[in-house]
Amino acid sequence: MKKLWIFCLLLIAATHVVGQEKKVLDAANDNNKPQFKFDTEEYNFGSIPGGESVTYEFAFTNTGNEPLIITEAHGSCGCTVPVYPKEPILKNQKSKINVTFHS
Repeated sequence: MKKLWIFCLLLIAATHVVGQEKKVLDAANDNNKPQFKFDTEEYNFGSIPGGESVTYEFAFTNTGNEPLIITEAHGSCGCTVPVYPKEPILKNQKSKINVTFHS
């Protein structure tokens, strides 16, 4: 279940990468568009006692040719909270999204 929430978080973050609809449609055919690749796409927190919080850093790299700007990232519920970089991630630059799960 926790793996599914993390996967959903990553999927939501990926869908909110860059602005306007037309720009996104045009970017789909553009080899210069920003793209990212996660080092690890899922993480199993294991058994967590009730009331405790655990955090994991999902590292990723902008593998595209343009700066990557993440405008939103949400968990599937209030118990999973992502913290993402607000500044643009440049070509070949690494960054991370911290995900905290509150049991």
